This record gives sequence, C-alpha cells and structure tokens, in this order.
Amino acid sequence: MATQSTRRTSGEQNRTAFASAPRYHHGTQLRAIQRALKPTGAMMWSEGKASDRLEENLNPWGRSLYGASTMHCMTVSLAQGGEGLGTVVGGERARELAVEAGFSGFARLPLENPVHQVFVLRK
Repeated sequence: MATQSTRRTSGEQNRTAFASAPRYHHGTQLRAIQRALKPTGAMMWSEGKASDRLEENLNPWGRSLYGASTMHCMTVSLAQGGEGLGTVVGGERARELAVEAGFSGFARLPLENPVHQVFVLRK
C-alpha cells in the first residue's frame, strides 16, 4: 500500500511517500509514489539482497529468500489480484519496475549489508 503525507516548510510543500510490504501491486505502488514526489524528489527502496540470476542466489540466504518469496509473497500477491512478479527482486528487475513507473533515475547504494540492498529512485 502506498501512502503519502504532505507538510509545509518555509512556504514549500514537501511530500514523503512510503511503501509497505507486502506489495501486491508493485507497479501501481511505484507509479503512485512517483506521482507524489516533487520534481526533484527521490525514493529509497529496500529489498532483500539477491541477484536476478538464480545461480548467484544458491546460498543459505538466497534459499531463504526464494522460500519466503514463493510460499508467501507471490502467492499472497496472486490471491489479492496482484502481479505475482515471481521470486526475488534483484537490481535489474527493480530498475525495470522503476522505469516502467516513470522514474528517470535509478541507483543501487554501495552499502555493505548482508541482508538488504537499497535503491534510490529519482523522479
């Protein structure tokens, strides 16, 4: 579910968009966030640290992500009429979703984190 809040600071209107899991409609949520952002706005997106390539996820963490993704995330999404994107979302798929939603900038932050990867999407 995407929500937005608006607050005024020094005569300007600032918008902050939040996305929460589980995301049944990734594209719909990302488009809503993209529309809510100011022209120079950005969004941070955190996903489980995984690759788009199956063979790069053949480790204990990757197996856990695939298990949770197929047994919960994808099936709940499909049951709610969502997109059921498949298994984990790696950087390449995240970039595709961001571009489809209308974001013009996409970058993966160079963070050393064994569990998460963080992307920055710019309007």
